[in-house]
Order: sequence, then C-alpha cells, then structure tokens
Amino acid sequence: MLAPAIAMPNPSPSRYRAVILDMDGTLLDSNEAHVKAWVEALREHGREVSEKDIWPWVGMGGDNLLPAAVKISKESPEGKEIAETRGKIFKSRYLETLKPFPEVRPLLERMRKDGLRLAIATSSPEDEVKKAVEIIGAKDLLEDVTSAGDAARSKPDPDVVQAALDRLKLAAEDVVMLGDTPYDIQAAGKIGIGVIAFRCGGFRDEDLKVRSRSTTARPTCWPATRIRRWARLVEAGASAALSGSPGPARPRRSGGAP
Repeated sequence: MLAPAIAMPNPSPSRYRAVILDMDGTLLDSNEAHVKAWVEALREHGREVSEKDIWPWVGMGGDNLLPAAVKISKESPEGKEIAETRGKIFKSRYLETLKPFPEVRPLLERMRKDGLRLAIATSSPEDEVKKAVEIIGAKDLLEDVTSAGDAARSKPDPDVVQAALDRLKLAAEDVVMLGDTPYDIQAAGKIGIGVIAFRCGGFRDEDLKVRSRSTTARPTCWPATRIRRWARLVEAGASAALSGSPGPARPRRSGGAP
C-alpha cells in the first residue's frame, strides 16, 4: 500500500546535495515527439501500431520499449533496424522543433543558488541529449550528463541513474531525482533515491504512484511558474501538490508499470 506522500525521511532544504534530472518530459516537452517517432519507425518496418500502443512505455529506452510494446528485442536484426530508423526520424522531423517547458532555466538556476549540484540521467542517446541540453539552455548549470551510452540497460532499470550517482560521488540519501514517468521513479527507487514526480510528461497520478523497493512518490505539478516555492517543495518532500500549469494540455496516459 502506497504512503500518502513521498517517502523522504526528515526532508529539509539542506538535506540534499544534488538533484538528478530526467530530460524528456521533465525539462523538455518531448514525450509526444518520441511517441510519434516510434510509431512512424515501426510502421515503416511493417508494424501497424498506434500512439496509444507506445504512450504507456514512453520514458523507456528502446531496449525495454520494443519488447514491452511490440515484443521485439532491440538486439534482433529487426529491432536494430527499427531503432536506427526511429533515431533518424526523431532527429530529422522532431528534434529541432522541441521546446523546454516554461521557466526551466530559472528553476535550475534556483537549484544552483540553493547549493544543489545538477546532473542529467536519461535513457536517450547521447547525440539527442546533447541537442536537448542546448535547447533548454542549461549546459553551464549542469555538472554532468549521463545517457544511453553510459548504461547497459535503460529505465526502469537503474543503470543510468546509478551512473549519474557514481559521477556525483554522493550517497543515495544525499540526492533527489526529478522525473515524469513511472520508469524514472522505479529506476531511482531501485537504488534508494527519492523522487519528486512531475505531471508534465502526460502520465496519470495513479501511474506515477508506484512503489519501488522502499521509495514511494506522490506527484507534484510542474512548478514552472512557481519557482519561488522550490525550497518549500524540497522541505515538504513534495507532500502537497503545487498548483500551476503542467504545460500544453494532452490526454493523461496509462502507464505500463506493474
């Protein structure tokens, strides 16, 4: 049974030393573009799928998404071709059109002002992440970026989050993660990192309220217009949802998390 609020014992603004940030759907409004790229790639390879077949798995890398969505191994010849096509479609049709969520840089600046070190942990390929960092305009604020090439397995496996933690050289209890999918929550929870879940990725609250080992999370609205409340958000351990816009309206998606 889930706790009524995020499981962060003795939370306080000085408790954390760093924040691990997901990119897609958390800082960059890109989840829908990833869904479309997967659908188009699969159809080009003769797989008739719709966006609703892919949305529950957004946030996973191809190694986990393809088996979950269409029961294809990414390491199979077909899987490799589909993944390559997806990358080409995403970069040629969508990547340049993406925008950060409102006030992302001021939010990150506030975190840095509060003495927090910042690192990205994403399942996306390195070349896509490099461009995403450029789009959100926060390269100078980030200490490190870990991506698909730094991990054997993508989220919800913890590899990429562990890689970020290792580079920060901090204990899990000194770090909090911001993410938007059940797979961010699961990946962080498997190595004991607490999570603040944002609604801006398109998942429903019930999909985000997942248990992973000892970590539970209660989602909080994207605080793009409420930066001044960041310190209180951390202090409260995200125990109360913030009001504010989660970004462009889109249907809430049902996650595939167990």
